[in-house]
Amino acid sequence: MNHIDSYMSRLNDRVMSGAQHAIDELNYALDEMQMAADDNPEREDIKACVAEIKAKSKKALAECWAAANHWSEHFEGLSNGEKTDDDPTEKKPADDTDGD
Repeated sequence: MNHIDSYMSRLNDRVMSGAQHAIDELNYALDEMQMAADDNPEREDIKACVAEIKAKSKKALAECWAAANHWSEHFEGLSNGEKTDDDPTEKKPADDTDGD
């Protein structure tokens, strides 16, 4: 068993936990922002603010969590002596096409 793999798995678990906490906090703040937007329907700037933050931040945090989950499973598998299919150290065949 390689200790660095276990360590990397645990670190990715921490990233996932942090991302989940950030998602929870974001949802709480977005709920309050949506209430402010609902209370001020004439304010297009508030609506735009809420919509942009919802669209961008939720996606970014979800992608962060998903990446950490992927790598956590990768390193967990390695620490358990399993061969992984997504090892980036394995060379893939080069694409020799040059557009001709």
